[in-house]
Amino acid sequence: MKFKNSPKESDELIYEAVSLFKKNKFKMALSIFDKLLKINPKSLIALSHKAATLYELSRFDEAMKYCDQVLEEDPLYLHALFYKGLVLGKMGEHQKAISFFDKVLQTDRKHVLALYNEGIQFGKIGKYEDAVKFFEKTLEAEPENSSAMYETGRALAKLGKTKESLLWFDRAIKVDAKESMSYYNEGVDLTKANNHQEAIVYYDKALDLDKNNVKALVAKGYTLDVAGFSYKQVVSLYDRALKIDPKCTEAILKKGVVFERVGLYHRAVSSYENLLKIEPENVEALYGKAVSLNSQKKYQEAEFFCKRAIAIEPKNLRALGSMVWILEHQKRYEEAMTYCDKAIEINPNFFYTLSYKGKLLYDLGRFSEALVYYDKALKLSPDDRRALHYRNKITNKFGKLKKKPFPIKF
Repeated sequence: MKFKNSPKESDELIYEAVSLFKKNKFKMALSIFDKLLKINPKSLIALSHKAATLYELSRFDEAMKYCDQVLEEDPLYLHALFYKGLVLGKMGEHQKAISFFDKVLQTDRKHVLALYNEGIQFGKIGKYEDAVKFFEKTLEAEPENSSAMYETGRALAKLGKTKESLLWFDRAIKVDAKESMSYYNEGVDLTKANNHQEAIVYYDKALDLDKNNVKALVAKGYTLDVAGFSYKQVVSLYDRALKIDPKCTEAILKKGVVFERVGLYHRAVSSYENLLKIEPENVEALYGKAVSLNSQKKYQEAEFFCKRAIAIEPKNLRALGSMVWILEHQKRYEEAMTYCDKAIEINPNFFYTLSYKGKLLYDLGRFSEALVYYDKALKLSPDDRRALHYRNKITNKFGKLKKKPFPIKF
C-alpha cells in the first residue's frame, strides 16, 4: 500500500481524531477520519472509529455500514462488534444487539461497556432480572461504576423491589453526585406506568436530597393529581415549585389545568395568563384559557384565544377539539363540524373527535350518521360516556335505527 502521507503522519492524525472524539467534538473528528480514509481506505482503525463517530452523531445507518466493512475484514474486531451492538440497540433490534455484546464478551469477559450495555438491552425487552445480572457483572469489573448502580436500581424498581432499588440509587449518588436525579427519573417512569404510590416514594427521596428540586415538586404534584389526591394538595406542590422558580412554566400550566378541572375557572384563567406573560405563544395556555373562558360563557373571548392557538399549531388536536366545544356551546354546529373534520383528518383514530362528531350530527338531527361515528368511537374506547349515552338515546328513541343499545356506564 502506498501512502500519500507517511505512516507517522497517519498515526498523528489518528491520535488527533481520537482525542477529538473523546472530547465529544464528533464533527471535527469525523472530518479527520475521512481524511485518513482517503490516505488508506482499508484502515480498520479509521473505519471503526468513523462508525463510532457516526453513531454519536445519530447517523445509525451509516454507522452500521462502516461496522460491517470492518467486520468483513476482521469478524472479531472488538471495537466494531461493540459499536454494531450499540447501533442495533438504537434501531430497536435489542436481541441482535445482545448477540453482538456476547461476541465482545467471548473475547474479553470483563469488557465493562459490553457488560453494561447488554444489561441495558435486557432492560429494553423487559428482562429485568437478566439486566440486573449484567449490571452486577459490570460492577464486579468496575466497582465504582455509578451508571451501573443507577441502572440496577431502575431494573429492581421495575421488578417491584422498591427498598433494594432505593439502596442502589443511594449508592450511585454517593459515588457520583450527578446521579442525584436518579430518584426523580425513576419516579417519572413509575408515573408513566401508573404506579403512582411507588412514584411518590421516589419523588420524596429526591426531595429529601434536595428540597428545592423543582422538577420533583412538579412531578409529585402531577402524580398526586392523577392518583386522585385533593386539588389543594396538588396545588400546594406547584406553589412550592413556583416560590423557588417563579417562571416554572410547567408548574403554572399544570396549576391552571387543576383549577379548570375543579371548576375554579377564574383562577384557571389567571394561571394561564401568568404563563402567557412568559410565553405568549404557549398553545396549551391559549386553548386552556379559551376552555375556561367558555365555561364562564365568555364565548367571544374563548373563540379568540382558541383561534390564536390553532394559528400557531394548526394540527393541535386539543386546540381543534376545544374549538369544536366552544362553537357547539353557541349552537354553531356546522362551523364546529369543520374543526371536527380537520381533527379527524389529522388522526382518524382519536376517539374524542369521532365521539364529538357523533354529538354534532345528533344536534343536527342526523341520527343515522351520528350512530356511525358513535360506533367508531366505541370500538376505540368502549367506555366513552358521551358515545354510550347518545347512542342509547338514538336507539331507544328510533326503533327503525335498531342496534342493540350499549349499557350506559357512568
